[in-house]
Amino acid sequence: MSIMLEGTLAVQRISGIHGEFSVGKLETEVGVLNLKDPHLDQYETGKYAGRFLVDRIFPHGYMSKTNCFIVEIRAVVKEYIIHTDEPEELDTDVGLTEMDPLEATPSPVPTSLDSPVLPSVNPSQDAVAPKQDQSNRAKPVTQPNAEPRETAPVSDKPQVPQGSPDAALAELFGELWPLAQTVTLDPTTIRSDAENHRKRTQYLKSQGYLFKATSQSWVKQSSNDNQKEEVTVL
Repeated sequence: MSIMLEGTLAVQRISGIHGEFSVGKLETEVGVLNLKDPHLDQYETGKYAGRFLVDRIFPHGYMSKTNCFIVEIRAVVKEYIIHTDEPEELDTDVGLTEMDPLEATPSPVPTSLDSPVLPSVNPSQDAVAPKQDQSNRAKPVTQPNAEPRETAPVSDKPQVPQGSPDAALAELFGELWPLAQTVTLDPTTIRSDAENHRKRTQYLKSQGYLFKATSQSWVKQSSNDNQKEEVTVL
């Protein structure tokens, strides 16, 4: 059973062996809940006020870098409803730095080790069956009044040639490629494919996209917007 809670989400960016990722701490009326969610990789460090649909609350224990066993209360959040795009300054460390989430992901078992399933063949039937004369085979008859077959609709999106620099990006973003000015990542694949989700967020940041927490989308920043954000202090 899910419950909607009002609170403040504190997010901190941490550097791991697979790149930067974000961890969170949710302060609510029922207590402080720790979050380790790939969805948070889109957020920058800061405090975000909002409403949060909590799906699960559970205890979690781990060994810290100082060889101390720590038990904390964690939560799984299904939906983030953030009230502002400008987070407040983070005054304390969030913590939760014991392991990068991608390090805890088990490696998939190679499919090449699986034995292929072969169809059953009766050798006696193959030996008895006579060879057919190629000249006696029925030839296809073309009907003059036959209606032409419908062809598959052609996609409006430009085709990316295989081997081109954009081919890997097209595979990474799927239907979102080529990217528009506003990009909203599919929430169903964020947790199921955390590794590629982190690659998407890293690429969007490198291309000048900025995550808007209120709309849960990435917006391309123009050069004029970047100039407005630059302030010269004399």
